[in-house]
Amino acid sequence: MGENCKDCIQVINMKEDVTRIKDDIKDIYERLGEVEKFSASGGEQIKMIFVILNEIKNSIKDVSSKLEKIEEKPAEDFSKVKIAVMTSICSGIIGTLLGFIFTKK
Repeated sequence: MGENCKDCIQVINMKEDVTRIKDDIKDIYERLGEVEKFSASGGEQIKMIFVILNEIKNSIKDVSSKLEKIEEKPAEDFSKVKIAVMTSICSGIIGTLLGFIFTKK
């Protein structure tokens, strides 16, 4: 550009504007790359959360089944106590009857 260029200032200003626009575009691409990385890691985090939720669900099922077994145990124990009481009462009655039979002779 020679000294006789009447639009030299405008050309210089346009070059500066283009340089700034190129820098802005470069910055935008860098920021977009960061957003894409964050988005990808967010998707992985969501998948991991669902895996953990499924593990928690399975653990709750296990705890629930164990709790049901614990709740059933007193009923089983009561049944055993009933059988023991009935057996002792029957043994007592039979023992008393045998005692009467053998003492009367």
